[in-house]
Amino acid sequence: MSDLLDQTGEVFKVNPSTGEKTLFIKIQSGLDNLAFDSNGSLFISNNDFGTIAEILPNGQPRTISRGGMTSPMGLAVLLGENKKDALYVPGVYRLHQLDGLTSKETNVFKGDLLNGAGNLTTPFTLSADGENLIVSSWFGVVGQTGDIYVSGGGKNVIYRISKN
Repeated sequence: MSDLLDQTGEVFKVNPSTGEKTLFIKIQSGLDNLAFDSNGSLFISNNDFGTIAEILPNGQPRTISRGGMTSPMGLAVLLGENKKDALYVPGVYRLHQLDGLTSKETNVFKGDLLNGAGNLTTPFTLSADGENLIVSSWFGVVGQTGDIYVSGGGKNVIYRISKN
């Protein structure tokens, strides 16, 4: 089974073999992106309201971020410190790192339009690829293996943001 979301707030389970879809849960409209953690919990961003919700395997929703993020356009889950899942959410001007269990923000990486030294250039969407975090910007693409590397928006520069 795969999961599919709709801007109407509906999340479906889809059988890839038959194409049959079944309504899993309906929450607030404006759903935008999804990601799973290692326990099978589903995280969903809502671009309209700047919120992040976790849908537990039993179908119950839990609010991770009550709102205020600017266009949370992607979600990715990577194994974080102490082997806990870390949820990453780009918000155009910031890249937020949240503890997947407690939903507390554990780190924020600043982004800007002007390509300031050490800053991300407008983190826009992201995805996980194994241990790598791939972040796209309006102006470039980023990869992570331990540290986060960010392209410097048309300036032929790559910034490194160290975990330490």
